[in-house]
Amino acid sequence: MRFKLNSNLIFIIAILLFTVSINDIGHTETYYVSDMLVLKIRQGPGKEFNVLGTLKSNIPIEILEKGEVYYKMRTKNGVEGWVEKKYLSLNTPLNIVVKQLKQKIEELERTNKKLSTTQPLPIETNKNFITTIAIKWFLAGAGVFLLGWFIGRNIGVKKKSSNKFLN
Repeated sequence: MRFKLNSNLIFIIAILLFTVSINDIGHTETYYVSDMLVLKIRQGPGKEFNVLGTLKSNIPIEILEKGEVYYKMRTKNGVEGWVEKKYLSLNTPLNIVVKQLKQKIEELERTNKKLSTTQPLPIETNKNFITTIAIKWFLAGAGVFLLGWFIGRNIGVKKKSSNKFLN
């Protein structure tokens, strides 16, 4: 029975290792599709119209007329034509947002560096102020103690005689 249990255990472990190695064989790297598009500008709203030119991603355009599938648009250069609406978005493109955020991070890092170099002066002044106050309170306490000791020593209550039989 013991031999049977060990061989079953070895068999189960071998199967588990085999399935893990099979999963590694089928593993592939993950790739992402870029958002770089070249959009065709056409003379009219349809694929049957001639291509006037192309637009690359992230170029802002002005919409002049909206159709079901195509929008009439104008570029900053004044080129007018029709493009498919499925390739247009009101949202700012991510690479432009990333550039803006990087600029903001750089600006904040410069400000942080500037503030970190100017801040130590008030912090040191505050530490000196706290130390000075602590010393003054210590000296005031020591003065009160010594004054009380001196007064008590010199003006102390005279001792009464302890002889009760003299009365």
